[in-house]
Amino acid sequence: MPSINGFDLGKMIKADPQLASIRLILLNPLGNRVDGETARQAGFAAHLTKPVRYHQLHQCLLNVINRSEILPPSLPKQETELTHKGPAIRLLLVDDNPVNQKVAVRMLETLGYQVDVATNGLEAVKAVTEHPYAGILMDCLMPEMDGFEATMTIRNQEKFSSLPIIAMTANTMQGDQDKCLSAGMNAFLSKPVKLQDLKDTLEKWIPQNSWTDPNQKTTRMTNTEPTTTPPNTASSGQSSHSPLDPRVLADLQQLGGENDLEFFASLVEQFLQDSATHLAGLQEAIMAENADALQKVAHAFKGTSRIIGAKPLSEIASQLEEIGQTRNFTKAETAFKVLWSEFDRVQAALQSELSHASSATS
Repeated sequence: MPSINGFDLGKMIKADPQLASIRLILLNPLGNRVDGETARQAGFAAHLTKPVRYHQLHQCLLNVINRSEILPPSLPKQETELTHKGPAIRLLLVDDNPVNQKVAVRMLETLGYQVDVATNGLEAVKAVTEHPYAGILMDCLMPEMDGFEATMTIRNQEKFSSLPIIAMTANTMQGDQDKCLSAGMNAFLSKPVKLQDLKDTLEKWIPQNSWTDPNQKTTRMTNTEPTTTPPNTASSGQSSHSPLDPRVLADLQQLGGENDLEFFASLVEQFLQDSATHLAGLQEAIMAENADALQKVAHAFKGTSRIIGAKPLSEIASQLEEIGQTRNFTKAETAFKVLWSEFDRVQAALQSELSHASSATS
């Protein structure tokens, strides 16, 4: 907020004897990690991550009214058959991409978990040493420190030797899975992740009946049988000419709740904004023949395209990623033109989907 931030305002309210009894709830921007102790010190009884849904706010208000001390709070849950029952379990999501963050956070909150977000491996290593987490969902390729190095750094600390770490990545080859397990991760999920697969994997690796003490010793988990989901293919239910997978779109819209387009609309907006940045970065990398930059940007674009259901677009981005890996730019400009053309189709399809969904709910 302008002039004063929410933390300082909370402290000022609590410092006023006439206002100190008011219970405060912090509304925190998505991707801005706030821990319970920081919120507690500022005088907040609970915190929610925006965008906040009606059912989330309603449940949080009930928690605050009925309990005097609720940090970390039991996150409000969408009551579905997938919803986790019992106390909120705190997880750390590590991903540098805003689109991936939005989807993963919403999935975890839908399942009833409390989630903090770190945007790279360095932040993840710092976070686990400062806060108790029952598990980590780890992207693999990130700036500053990637998921592999972050996992090995965390595993080097004895108290985290059994902390469940689950990879969530756009890379789907068997070699990628082996690399994750070799780094010390327990399981592997390929993007786009389905809600049921995420639920099953979390329930397999993370105890569901209590808060996690970071110093608590648990049985060492083996990684010979990683939990995986097969790559999403177009072999059934999707035309090879369709820019978007209707099954992925349906899953994303369902995450927003019935007759609520706000989440899906915000996701589409974030994807289009990120895509503009990715396209500019790809063009610049190709012109400069910067293989490393091309590989990184193409990988990011591949991931967000899969998340939104744009499988053909993600496949073209994967081709550009491979060009960056091989450092052979012979076909780079041609592939980029094809990518841009496919993105135009995806953008038009997303806008049409929003328009159709809006008409259906009005």
